[in-house]
Amino acid sequence: MIVLRAASLVAVAVIALVWVRDDGRMSARIHLKTATEQLEQGRHPQALAAYHRALASDPSHRTAVQGRNFCRRELGEVGFADGWFPRLSGDALLALACLSVAVIILGIVRWSLPRDRASFAMLACGGFGCLLVVLGMLLVQRERWKEPIRVVVDTTSLRTGNNIHYPQVGEFPLPPGAEVRVKSIRGDWYRVARPDGAVGWLPTACLIGRDNP
Repeated sequence: MIVLRAASLVAVAVIALVWVRDDGRMSARIHLKTATEQLEQGRHPQALAAYHRALASDPSHRTAVQGRNFCRRELGEVGFADGWFPRLSGDALLALACLSVAVIILGIVRWSLPRDRASFAMLACGGFGCLLVVLGMLLVQRERWKEPIRVVVDTTSLRTGNNIHYPQVGEFPLPPGAEVRVKSIRGDWYRVARPDGAVGWLPTACLIGRDNP
């Protein structure tokens, strides 16, 4: 009975993981198609924004990472650095989940027999694997929820306030392809941060990103 309950819970978790993985892949595939079309037209800022949207859906997508880095090189932009924690792919998480489940079930089966150290070790290893899977899923979701990156499509000045009459931040305006991370919105202006730490305001019409293609 215990084994059946554990197997049922694990099956639900694996189905949820597969659904999250496939949903992210489908969204990423759509944005990658858009990025390819923009590159063919020589519109690198728009392609860069599409790659960022793809990575927001599937943070470990290798093609999207390569495309983003290519656009950055073409535009001469540095962009935001990736996190220190390695981005696990959906396939890797799924494989780790299945392996952990198998180890836990074996541990439970051995637990029902005369208990020995092997059953404790199996349960501990399986539990640790499941913990890694949960952590990986949380990191993927965190990548989707955190402040979105947008790309400057036209040369524009970063302002100290949400009006063109405010002074410019920095000596030079932002070129097409510059990346900013949105902090807040007020009317038709975004309060944004640059990779170098500079903070200011930009009109929404000058930016393309996750929800404004």
